Amino acid sequence: MRRPKTLPAFTKEEREKAHALLATHVAFMMGRKLEEGDWSQVYCRAKGIPERGWSNLNIDVMYRGLGVEHKALRRPSDAPLESVCGTRLMHPAATRSIRISSTDQDAKHSVLSNAA
Repeated sequence: MRRPKTLPAFTKEEREKAHALLATHVAFMMGRKLEEGDWSQVYCRAKGIPERGWSNLNIDVMYRGLGVEHKALRRPSDAPLESVCGTRLMHPAATRSIRISSTDQDAKHSVLSNAA
């Protein structure tokens, strides 16, 4: 099976900056679990875009038409990280539902306008 095409999240310079930011961030976490909000903070700082603050109710990063949702997934510790890049994995958030008013004739518009 062929892997789906993926696009890089960072330029070379942004990747180096994200690496340094993440290493520093983890050093100050005092052993707590890395959460989606931690990734959002590092991602925004590495990209040089404003942080909105993390919320479990909204997309983690929204900036000029870019929407990034960070999700933490466990992987086998004996497998290299690259082995799961570009794969499609089910996350519990995929089971969430949204409610659209039964009087709303244009569900697509309702969903997309609420995502902004």
